[in-house]
Amino acid sequence: MLIGALVLGGCPKNTSDDPSGAAAETHSLVLDWDAQIKEIPLLAPRLGVTRFYSGHKDMRHIRSPLLSPDKKQIYFVGKTRSRWAIWSQSSDTSDAAKPLVVLDEKMKQKWGWRSLGDLALSPDGRHLVFGVRGPKKEQGLSPQFGVFDLKSRRLSTIPVEGVQQARTPTFVQDGNVLAFADCARIAKIPFQPPATAGQKAQTVAFVEGIRGACPLWRPRVGPKGKDWVVELQVALLTPQWQERLGVSSSVGQAQAGTSLWRFMMPMGQWVPLLSAANHAALKGAPQWSGFQTPVFSANGDAIYFSAGRRLAKKDLQSQGVDYVLPGAVSAGNGFLGVRFEERFLSVHADGNWAVATSNVLGAPITIPPGLILIDFSHLNP
Repeated sequence: MLIGALVLGGCPKNTSDDPSGAAAETHSLVLDWDAQIKEIPLLAPRLGVTRFYSGHKDMRHIRSPLLSPDKKQIYFVGKTRSRWAIWSQSSDTSDAAKPLVVLDEKMKQKWGWRSLGDLALSPDGRHLVFGVRGPKKEQGLSPQFGVFDLKSRRLSTIPVEGVQQARTPTFVQDGNVLAFADCARIAKIPFQPPATAGQKAQTVAFVEGIRGACPLWRPRVGPKGKDWVVELQVALLTPQWQERLGVSSSVGQAQAGTSLWRFMMPMGQWVPLLSAANHAALKGAPQWSGFQTPVFSANGDAIYFSAGRRLAKKDLQSQGVDYVLPGAVSAGNGFLGVRFEERFLSVHADGNWAVATSNVLGAPITIPPGLILIDFSHLNP
């Protein structure tokens, strides 16, 4: 299941593509490269946050953290003072973070990359796939993905044909399909490394001029109170969830009482779209200061998201919301205000663990950007 709001941006619509495409099989989230950093202080009264990772001493930026299937390793994209790299960190802190793929000058000349994009890990835990920024200064990524084989330690690429960009990779099905964001659509390719030729992209969903897929909730105060407005919303739902949520095929303003988790969509399809031109409003959402970075559990029964100064968990089979980590983490005589970045959270397949990127603000000690491991098991019956 996927929910993400797509930010309007500067890529033209490719009218030659068939917008119908094939049904989407993804159960993950596509996020915007340009999403703003959000500040969320944390509190762990019941050991919700189990460890804090300081990471590399020269680390300046961390994003796209992933927990391995066996939960022994954490992979992430990080930038030190001098260069980008894909890193591996043991989840028990038995060793320091180690670079797996380093984007040095030699690699830049060989591959034509200038920075690394978001990261995806195959379900079997063997392949790391990442987007790359090309040599030009214009926005967007090269139409290819980098692939690092954790078993053979070899680096290769997957050229993608028929797209302008290839960003935010997401594994779907059993790891045989790779979904991603193009300039004005969501597409997919087969994943069968090593690829010897370019893979032809197939359209999954067509969207007007996106530059990513970042949640963009904002309050709009009107004569009848506060509505929550999303500029463009895309939600991937299984057929059973379409039936359970009772969605309609209309596009426009949702009826009063529609909850945050109900969306309008074409019936019988896995990829529902809300028109950006209509600026559809979702009424009846909780009156919080905002919603950011929703991430679904692997089974699609729960969603984790930030809301103002809180990190929350929503059980989609109930009406309530569990507040996972409100407040701040105590540290000696002060508090650690943890700043979550745009690609801040990934949830393990078992639903009990998550890994997040963080920067520490206002602390009595200096800690560079790093990683935290969160235990949600006390919230799961």
